[in-house]
Amino acid sequence: MAAFDAGHVATTPHLFLVRDVALPTARLWRFPPKTPMPNSNDLLSRVLVPFTEPAYSLLRIICGALFAFHGVQKVFGFLSEHQPPVMSQLWVGGVIELVAGTMIAVGLFTRSAAFLSSGTMAVAYIQFHWKFQFDSNILPAVNRGELAVVYCFVFLFLACRGAGSWSVEGRLRRSGS
Repeated sequence: MAAFDAGHVATTPHLFLVRDVALPTARLWRFPPKTPMPNSNDLLSRVLVPFTEPAYSLLRIICGALFAFHGVQKVFGFLSEHQPPVMSQLWVGGVIELVAGTMIAVGLFTRSAAFLSSGTMAVAYIQFHWKFQFDSNILPAVNRGELAVVYCFVFLFLACRGAGSWSVEGRLRRSGS
């Protein structure tokens, strides 16, 4: 192979030319991926796409409020038959649910709170629902862990997406601009 000769190299925005051989420089994948635009002829897309941000914000607010309520049940024993002992693992999980759920609902430090909540629900499912039993108990419908799994993945999505426009963070972003 001949030594590289810089005199035969030319660059353009999309190609890297070496001795008249064009090599593409575009990546094979994009991160984050481009979101495909809905077909403008699709009536349902034209009706629903303008409501994407409000629907996302409602998902965040409702899930955060429900999660916080689970924390209230564990920490204060409100509308619950069982209140875990203070500083037990269940009680600490309840504190995380109460504080992080409230932060998610109002949209303050949403990414951090949602990431912590996602991990908390993963631990809740593995440790308290599945219990490492490799029989039919591994299925969420059998071990009654559906809500923990749903919360885990919804909060992971919220951690990736952020607070959205209907939030304290969104309000601070708009007032700072």
